[in-house]
Amino acid sequence: MSAAGTIEGEVSARGRRVAIVAARFNDFIVASLLKGARAAWVERGGAAEDLMVVRVPGAFELPVAVRRLAASGRYDAVVALGCVVKRRAGCNSRGSRPGCRWRSVCSR
Repeated sequence: MSAAGTIEGEVSARGRRVAIVAARFNDFIVASLLKGARAAWVERGGAAEDLMVVRVPGAFELPVAVRRLAASGRYDAVVALGCVVKRRAGCNSRGSRPGCRWRSVCSR
């Protein structure tokens, strides 16, 4: 204990198995998130063979992959990394409803 009435746990990845699901879309952002997650894993004592990284096309596919990995029971934790950028104009060049894809992805 560090102070009266405070309980603090040890932050350690030793002996844990973790899966990270990362979207490829907006990779200029997601790649940095993934690099930071891998660095934190190693910094906390995680073994390379206990970290599984799965890449999916975009944020829309993240929940499917995360659900499947979590249901496998092989991992202590599953982390999802993705980036959805909301545009001010229509959601694509074909003139669809403004924000339609953003609403679809972010409501899951």
